[in-house]
Parts: sequence; structure tokens; C-alpha cells
Amino acid sequence: MKMLLRGAVLLLIAALVCLGYLASHYRVYSLAGLNSYSAMAKECPAAWREFHFRRFRAGADIEEVIRVTKPLHVERHRDWVTLQYQAPGSSSGITAHAHHGQLVLAYAWSCAWIRLFVDDLSEGESQELMGVSKRDPRRFGIVPVYR
Repeated sequence: MKMLLRGAVLLLIAALVCLGYLASHYRVYSLAGLNSYSAMAKECPAAWREFHFRRFRAGADIEEVIRVTKPLHVERHRDWVTLQYQAPGSSSGITAHAHHGQLVLAYAWSCAWIRLFVDDLSEGESQELMGVSKRDPRRFGIVPVYR
């Protein structure tokens, strides 16, 4: 009986270690995170993986981001660069913003969720780009926001 109990405990520990490794590797730490990960895999352009697996972080050179991820639309306005990875009218996609040539905001989105990859906007940048305070819980709308 002790051997069986010891084997069950070792099996449970091995399963938890494997689960922890997979969660860390795929950067999914909750059921909601798993749902957004699978939704991105089904709905979003392939560039989401570059952001999700942190190839690009806050402060990344936007020209490098453009070169690697090949967005469908690049809009330059004064000090801002906006990247769009989906066709107009899509119900899901990826958007990234850079200020002074550095990545400050990147997220995947759909009508039901938002997954933030990079959120390094200052209060002033948030006001300028989005027209709302960075502290405003509804700055991305009313859908759940996953980090």
C-alpha cells in the first residue's frame, strides 16, 4: 500500500512539473489565458506569436518589428506609427503602436477579448493616442483584457 501511495504521489509531482513547464513555455497561466491563446491561434494573423512569445518587448525598434512581422498596414502620423495585421472589417486582429520609433503598445483583439502583449504607454501618451487615462479600466472598451 505504501508503494502504491508513493507511486501516486510521484506521478502527481511529475504531472505538476510537466504542467508548470508547459504553462511557462506557452505563457498560459489560467483558463482565461488558455482561452485567449486558443482564440489567437484560430483567429489572428501569424504575427501574434512574435508578440506572445516576447520576441518584441516595450522599447523595441519599430522598423525591426515591421521588417520581421510584415503588417498589412503601416500608418505614420507625426511621432506615432500604428501597425495593423488584419484586413479592414475583420472581427479579430493585432494592433501595435510605436512612439518616437519605439514599441509602446501591442495587443491582439476580437469582439470578445483583448490580449495585451506590450503596454508601456505613459499617461501623456495614453491621453494622446487613446484619449483616455492609462488608469481608466475601460480604455480598451468593455471586453475582458488579459495580460
